[in-house]
Amino acid sequence: MKITSLQNPKPVTPDEKKAWKAACDFEAIFVRQLFKEMGTPKDAVLGEDKDAGREIYQDMFHSHLADAAAKTSSLGLARMLYPNILRQGTSQLQALEKASKENAATAAAMKAYTGGTRNAPEMASSFAFPTTAQGAALNDLTAQASKVTGVPQGLLRSMIQVESGGNAAATSVKGARGLMQLMPDTARDLGVTNPADPAQSVMGGARYMAQLLKRFGGDESKALAAYNAGPATVEKFGGIPPYAETQKYVQRVQALRPRFEAVTP
Repeated sequence: MKITSLQNPKPVTPDEKKAWKAACDFEAIFVRQLFKEMGTPKDAVLGEDKDAGREIYQDMFHSHLADAAAKTSSLGLARMLYPNILRQGTSQLQALEKASKENAATAAAMKAYTGGTRNAPEMASSFAFPTTAQGAALNDLTAQASKVTGVPQGLLRSMIQVESGGNAAATSVKGARGLMQLMPDTARDLGVTNPADPAQSVMGGARYMAQLLKRFGGDESKALAAYNAGPATVEKFGGIPPYAETQKYVQRVQALRPRFEAVTP
């Protein structure tokens, strides 16, 4: 099949369709990174503060734009990659198909994360993409914290994503700071002197989660609820409290956990 710089291919066979989808996915990831580096115009709704919510929805916005651009292969990257991917053969396509399934799982997790809102764009391979420098650094930090505390690495990674979107400088309206969004008193008790330091934040959050898991007999749902609403509140209600924020927090972390377990050692 002849591929020109002005015309997208028209894949027919299953392998051709898989190869074209993989090429478009790669272009979407590349375009998203460009948008992220360029930044997002200041928004009257989101405001200028770089809190966790803003970072998450900026990421969603970038992904939505990138997916839209990649559908037409407007940069031409997919058109250039397509014949090369086809030449890699069956083994490469099988690997790409596996990655595509992981992307679908990520999209489903993102739908749960956003509460299934109709206007929230579902994120696929570009969501917290594990091969970025940031993703690799977080993998290293959470691997070490998991080794020391016994808290599963995938759980820590999903908590970081929900708590701060991977933004070490995130500060909530309640005063929680860092990747693991530790409150000042909690950070102090855990020996965290600088919550904005990724290494201190991850280790402190992991230690706190280990304490909560022990306190609640290994019940992950209760421990997560306690991380969000406080252990006394969970004990008061005998489980996840009837707070929408806490219930959604537990749901989102647990929905994202399988995605991160798939990409961490």
